[in-house]
Amino acid sequence: MLIWLSLIIPIISVLVLYFFFKEKTVWWEYLLPIVFSILLIFISKITIETSMTQDVEYWSSYPVKVCYEEEWDEYIHQTCTRTYTDSDGNTQTETYDCSYVDNHPEEYYILTNIGETIYIDRNKYKWYVKRFGNEHFQDMYRDYHRIDGDMYYTNHDGKFETIDPITTIHSYENKVAVSNSIFNFEKVDTSIYKELFDYPEVNNYKVNSILTQTYNAPNLKDALYTLNKHNAVLGNSRQCRIWFLIYDNKPFEYAIQQENYWKGGNKNEFIVTLSLSDSNTVQWAKIISWTEVEELKIRIRNYLLENKFDTYKAVQYTTDEVKQRFIRKKFEDFDYLTVEPSMTSILIVFILNIILNVGIVIFVVKNDIDNTDNPDMNYKYYNPF
Repeated sequence: MLIWLSLIIPIISVLVLYFFFKEKTVWWEYLLPIVFSILLIFISKITIETSMTQDVEYWSSYPVKVCYEEEWDEYIHQTCTRTYTDSDGNTQTETYDCSYVDNHPEEYYILTNIGETIYIDRNKYKWYVKRFGNEHFQDMYRDYHRIDGDMYYTNHDGKFETIDPITTIHSYENKVAVSNSIFNFEKVDTSIYKELFDYPEVNNYKVNSILTQTYNAPNLKDALYTLNKHNAVLGNSRQCRIWFLIYDNKPFEYAIQQENYWKGGNKNEFIVTLSLSDSNTVQWAKIISWTEVEELKIRIRNYLLENKFDTYKAVQYTTDEVKQRFIRKKFEDFDYLTVEPSMTSILIVFILNIILNVGIVIFVVKNDIDNTDNPDMNYKYYNPF
């Protein structure tokens, strides 16, 4: 990597010390420029790669249990020590009882089907109780002080209709999006392709799974309602999230540019892109996904091209196929990919390395450690560490 070329700088520093300040430099001081430069480059490389490969993906889930824990308190037995000066002026240490009452406020939270915990308020808890149609009591058998708080909870009733989809965002390492060694996604000119879709923002754990440029697609509302729920199930069963991106009378080049724009999508995504004519005929369809099963992509594309388009039916067919066939790509398979820092990042590392080495040279020249064989010098050995 080009970033390691900055090791030329400590070599120059060593040569400067040897030829111009030999009498001021002892043997181990020649190691300082090289050792500290290697540390600087290594730390910079890790920091740059982490910042470049950091990506986010959407996780879909739904509540399986919603809990309300009452307020309670507990007595914490604790012994502390303190020092004081006695009448004779001596410092003494004594122990004392510093026990206290720890108050725990009431809590309301969701437990999802993928194991996440999401905190909510009282009104939302009551909403879930009404939606699921049940509420249960659980004695917590707490070792309490004065307030014995217990728990109430409601369980999901198992019905698809009562699923409340939840979306959270999580970060992961994505070398594919920034590597030029194999996957070279072209930079998209958004001034030309102005109507490409961006990932939507998550608002109160909600996000639409269908992004569209036309709202005349048949059964769009029912399809959106259904797909959000299916994604909530697929997030656990298949570690997958389905997106539908519906264009309005766009050329196929938009599908290519959308794939470039989203860098092939995230590892858990199955992205259905298509364009509709004014008569709601599918003009083209392209599936973007890292799934291990290429046949799945072909089957869904062919279904969209060969059947009269209905958004709800397309969602149902896609989700049924994904439930049976989708296999998420393990991005650990791409650990072999190399990530090249930008020229700006490399230039910054060079500048920092120059500053570091100038500082080291000044330190070596200015300190009291001299390279001399004269025993009468009686100089002190200095430990830089």
